[in-house]
Amino acid sequence: MYIADKNFIKGCFRRERYIVYQKIKQYQYIDVTADIITQNKYIKDELAEKLYKKGIIGDLQYHEYMDELEDFFMFLSDMNEKTDAMIYDQVIKKRYRYFGQDCIDYVKEAISNSYSYGEINGIDQSDILNRLQEKNKNVYLVADNYAYVAQLITFLNKIKDNFKKVYVITKEKDNFTFIPTKEDIVQYIRETDQDINIGDITFVIDEDCDYGFDLSKLEVDNPDDILIGFGEWCLESFKELNIDSFVCCRSEKLVTRALTNALREDELHFIYIHKGYNIFNYVSMVEKTELNYKMLSWIYDCIGMEAYEKDINTLFEEFPNVFFNSNSHEIIELQDINKVKEDEQYDVYNKEEIRQQKIKKHIGNNFKGVHLNDYLFKDRWSNDVKVDYIEIDNKKDINVRINTFTSAVDPRGFFKRQKEGNYIASNFLFFITPKTIELYNRLRDSREKERINKYGWHIDYKYENNQLKPVETFPLYNKAAIGKKKNGGIEFFRKQLSAGKIILNGTEIQWDDEDINVNDERDVIIYTPMGEDKNEVDYNSYTKIVGENRVNIICVDDFVVTIRKGDVVLPSIGVVVSLSQEKWEKLFNEALFDKDGYMDIKDISYQLYLKNSDEYEWCYGGGMFLIYEGKAFDDWTKLEKEFYQEGWLTRLSMQTQESEIHKIEKHPRTVIGVTGDNKFFIMVCSGRSKKSAGANYYELIEIAKDIFGDIKYLMNIDGGGSSFLAYITQNELFELNDIAQSNNTCAGVIRPVNSIMTIDLNATLQPS
Repeated sequence: MYIADKNFIKGCFRRERYIVYQKIKQYQYIDVTADIITQNKYIKDELAEKLYKKGIIGDLQYHEYMDELEDFFMFLSDMNEKTDAMIYDQVIKKRYRYFGQDCIDYVKEAISNSYSYGEINGIDQSDILNRLQEKNKNVYLVADNYAYVAQLITFLNKIKDNFKKVYVITKEKDNFTFIPTKEDIVQYIRETDQDINIGDITFVIDEDCDYGFDLSKLEVDNPDDILIGFGEWCLESFKELNIDSFVCCRSEKLVTRALTNALREDELHFIYIHKGYNIFNYVSMVEKTELNYKMLSWIYDCIGMEAYEKDINTLFEEFPNVFFNSNSHEIIELQDINKVKEDEQYDVYNKEEIRQQKIKKHIGNNFKGVHLNDYLFKDRWSNDVKVDYIEIDNKKDINVRINTFTSAVDPRGFFKRQKEGNYIASNFLFFITPKTIELYNRLRDSREKERINKYGWHIDYKYENNQLKPVETFPLYNKAAIGKKKNGGIEFFRKQLSAGKIILNGTEIQWDDEDINVNDERDVIIYTPMGEDKNEVDYNSYTKIVGENRVNIICVDDFVVTIRKGDVVLPSIGVVVSLSQEKWEKLFNEALFDKDGYMDIKDISYQLYLKNSDEYEWCYGGGMFLIYEGKAFDDWTKLEKEFYQEGWLTRLSMQTQESEIHKIEKHPRTVIGVTGDNKFFIMVCSGRSKKSAGANYYELIEIAKDIFGDIKYLMNIDGGGSSFLAYITQNELFELNDIAQSNNTCAGVIRPVNSIMTIDLNATLQPS
């Protein structure tokens, strides 16, 4: 018999599952990423970049290959019959054609550097293997990546005497697939002095040159034999097999994180897969995961093999606590939320509906003045829209805080580390992404000192009144802002640069309102990205040169990028503080510049101070008003005018946007605002799912008015795959909305974000 039937599919599932979802235009597999949905098309091959940077391939080779790869991925949405693994196989063939045999030696360095990942510290079902292994059975071992060779050999050493015969499945010859050959395995055993007799191993050679293994062509002696795979390809491909199997791997890819529910990449799992079982019946990637290997392992601990034989409705009926917060690392027992009462009857086993009702009940029982609800708008538009929202009195003691991070943070892990309490949390504003910096640096190709090699910070204005040292950044445009007054509640306003000063190495440089974006000569001029030229250059190629014959300080976020005596490129994500040479020499008479006019800034200290900032505890700009002072921008004429006023349609602002934010399209959305009777609210529209299509700006306004009535301010913040609304209690996070899939998360799982808005219910309200 064969390990798999003829209909075996390499990889997880065919991409036709993504049709009508954004994921159909996104690809992320091992070391290749493609995203053709955004206005800034993004294609990345990490291996090709490494080969290029090390000089193993030349400039012409690299760029011709990347051009072909870009052309290939432009048709990604037409590759419905392929799995991600099949597409990766085509990429491998392109690599081989462009880079040749010489590059394989570099690829194979991974095997000599291979090391055991250590003990199992994630899902551990090795006890099932201990029970199934017998002397009359054979075991088949396979590593899908050089990196797992050491793990395979370590494991082989442990179990070699427990089976009748040990087989190792390998590839026939070297290639770009990262999959070891027989020679690789033998060489590793010899070089590392393993206590293994190579003659005791029977090698099974997969002659297929494609990526992965065709398990429908590999025979086994006995239906009770066992297959053990090492690597993520094995985890996503071992489904509906004819024998029991196990997989040992970390979860570093999107799909395997969904399968394991493991948010940490350093967890090593050992997972049992029952013969004939297909976890992808419950892991769609575009709808919330119903069941994963973590949950299955919990249930197995309770009822044994029946966990793999019962349907999901039966399992939910018997184990509602396991399903309730399926993204958690533990089985949650929370009073009023997760405790199942004997008299509770579930006519329909809909865990999402039960989740909502229990959380609303929990908050209602514990906190007065907080209104949490959800609503499904059916038949209003062409698709249904699910909305979740929280409303709370906007009093001076309202405790709303913003946490920003220079690298994306998992919200669930973040609240695990916070003081135990009761919180409402959502995503917040926009941030600098790798794609933004990639475009930023490309437009400064000949100006190395003006480039930036980091990303992740908040775009636009930020003020945090820390006790030790306030943190303040320049307002870039005229966008919507939110602030918490020191002795008041939440306020909304537009934030544009006004008079202020910077302190550079202890020396003050001041300016007034009239010194901003002017074209005449004066001691100090501040150039912001609102002051772009009126020409026809496309935003992807647009640059503006400022500060000719002056000394220019490029300020981005809370740091100085460079200082130059001579013109600079106006940043889309910062400002230029420009001084006449006379003013500069008066303030800094000993400054030294290199032959290109740039100054060494490694010891520069820098601080910004704007007028009236210290009235706030915190303040953040960079949002978009949909309702301002009670006026709704509910048609294109009004909205376009607002976009121009705030700066969203300037070409420099468009360079900071991965998606075309001004387009009237349905997406998951998050908005915040204040009602006419001074209640602060957060509202999230779920999207990109069968249950909820998302909303455009006009629909957002209509929905908000339906729910809250009179609205004074409605501000759109970051959305898409980042949109989430959650309740946190006892350091456990419970999603309230239906989280959309994104390029690096599956549906239902909050993706790492660079900022979080939190309402502390304990500090704001007295428990009822």
